[in-house]
Amino acid sequence: ERLAIVVLEDVHWAGPGLLDAIEFLVHDLVTARRDCRLVLVVTRRTFAVAPEIESTLARLERLPGIRTVSLRPMREIDLDELLRGFGVDPPGRQLVGLMYERSRGNPLYVREALRRIADLDGFVHRAGRIETTVPATELGAPADLGELVERRLATLPDDVVDLLALAAVAGDTFDAAVLDAVGGERTDDLLTTAARAGIIAETAAGYRFTHAVQRAALYDGLPRERRRLHHRTLAAALDRLPEEQRSGHLLELAHHLLEAGLDDAPAHVAFDLWEAGRRAAAFADWAASARCYEGAITIASRAGADPGTVAWMKYWAGGSHDNHYDAARALRRYDEAITVARERGDVELWARAALAAATRVSITAKGASTGNVDPSSLTEALASLDDGNPRLRARLLRKYAEMQYQAGDLEGGLGNAQDAVDLAHRAGDREVILRCQSTLAFGHLFAGRASVARDLLTEVHRGTASGASTITSGFTLSRLALACLALGRLAEAERAAHDAYAVFEVAQHHTGTCLAETILADTLFRTGDTSAAHTHARNAERLYRISEYSFVPSMLYPALAESRSRAGDAAGAHAAIEAWRACGERGAALPEILVTARAGDIDRARTMFERRAHALGRMLHPDALAPGRLGALAEIAWRLREPALARQVLGALDALPDHDVVFGPGLPFHTAATRALALAVAGEPAADAFDDALVALERIGADAVAAHARALRTEVVPLPT
Repeated sequence: ERLAIVVLEDVHWAGPGLLDAIEFLVHDLVTARRDCRLVLVVTRRTFAVAPEIESTLARLERLPGIRTVSLRPMREIDLDELLRGFGVDPPGRQLVGLMYERSRGNPLYVREALRRIADLDGFVHRAGRIETTVPATELGAPADLGELVERRLATLPDDVVDLLALAAVAGDTFDAAVLDAVGGERTDDLLTTAARAGIIAETAAGYRFTHAVQRAALYDGLPRERRRLHHRTLAAALDRLPEEQRSGHLLELAHHLLEAGLDDAPAHVAFDLWEAGRRAAAFADWAASARCYEGAITIASRAGADPGTVAWMKYWAGGSHDNHYDAARALRRYDEAITVARERGDVELWARAALAAATRVSITAKGASTGNVDPSSLTEALASLDDGNPRLRARLLRKYAEMQYQAGDLEGGLGNAQDAVDLAHRAGDREVILRCQSTLAFGHLFAGRASVARDLLTEVHRGTASGASTITSGFTLSRLALACLALGRLAEAERAAHDAYAVFEVAQHHTGTCLAETILADTLFRTGDTSAAHTHARNAERLYRISEYSFVPSMLYPALAESRSRAGDAAGAHAAIEAWRACGERGAALPEILVTARAGDIDRARTMFERRAHALGRMLHPDALAPGRLGALAEIAWRLREPALARQVLGALDALPDHDVVFGPGLPFHTAATRALALAVAGEPAADAFDDALVALERIGADAVAAHARALRTEVVPLPT
């Protein structure tokens, strides 16, 4: 069978003769059923395309047997990757947001905008990332698109173009009634003329520009002072609307106030901006939300508002910066709110801000996944908050428990998580109850009781399915996937991780999506679907660059190293470990020794082991025991013939209460399999222990783990001398 590939690049330039020829070719291949398949690739603009081209493409799509695949525009995460590809690495959040807002996924625009910023010497380094000092209005549209729009506007009367310029200031979508209030007479007639020309289109809610580039060309063509005047005029018009209408236009009012400048803004709009920030947050438009809150803070502070009110504004502003992954600004606002709350005795604000700050630090701080975080601000807030506010106290205890898990204090964390559950029940807040139960289950997973964690998380998931927030549902599903993964229930783990990914993707929650992609990658590596696994791993790495979610390196890179090591790709495994180290996170030493030993470089592995013997010994101390490392340590003991290490592993296993699974890099070892391996290395009879392990693994359906244990039994028993 033959394959024909036809590429129509920039189809809007195609003449009628070429279109006729292409249509004839496609029709002939499809209807004559020739021994050939056709792939037709069409790239086109989404505006200013001639009607005959649209109709030709529509006819082709209706042919029998034709299947069409439409590629979506780039998302914000894709823009981050594209900027790195252009050498802007790492790009700052503001720069990514600016490029996304202006380009709407047009890579040509991004390239031209970066050249413009470079020409203006507008790149700056802030907090280790690359930002720009060039305002959006200096960027303009790509030259050829701008010229195309200018040619279309040149055919319209001047009064239509003037009104369109005002509409461009109003936004991508706008209300004709608002323009009528400031644009004078004949507004409806002028808008009708513009709609006939295809510049704007009427919708149920008013009008919209048919393409963002057309609006950008009009907006950028206005002198700066005239733009600001238009924004000020539109803001005043919206401010004068009757209250029920004004409330519906609050986000637009906030936008125009901010663009016009706040120097002469009246004091009463501070609370309008605060409410606009809240509404933008409800739409997950975190950049707009943060900007609105910051405007509210500026006006309220200038007007001498109550410091306590301003502190609350700073707390909410911190939350929006937090969700927009601007950790430095978020923490600064949280700290300012905490300072005022302490001075004024506002315990609720203090506790909320301390909780938010601890959450941000425990997610993104370097070394956070290994507990290298100071929880003092959270514990101080806990000490100041009595049981009179059980809901808030439960939330603080829940976060403190998670930080204790990270630091290896599992029993302390489990105790606080249980207290948090009890307080949440007392408060009667179902959402908080589910979150605290999820954290309690996560502690059992950390402690090696994966079956207990899975049962608890299954119950929590049933609860989240009937009305809990998407974020609670997403993290519960992610933890359920981890518990299933630990038990070797790979099909269940994959299903839960896919569901978590879908939840976070819809919510545009990059941190959660990053976690779900990481778990999916690990799961697929274990099932042997390495192609799909590497796709998810790459997506997780890209998302990590934005979210800097501290759990990801210690989950993703061991899985990458494990899969490549088992495939015989020692170089690839070491590359994954180096990428882990480049993140600034700790914990790469153990898998590095294991990967090196598996590759057959025993002398180097032994040297690394001896150099880190003290650190490895600390891992096995009862006060700092991390069950996840035992499987890897047992295999290292076997490969390096270290019976003393094997005996330490056996002692650590005995110290674990009610355990059933321990995690190693990549495939987790069931406790019984780890014990069998350690017994064999220590010179004890191990055949029966391996048989017991296989029975235990088959009982829980952990087929992939059982296959690995069976292979180890063949290699280890009897152990070569």
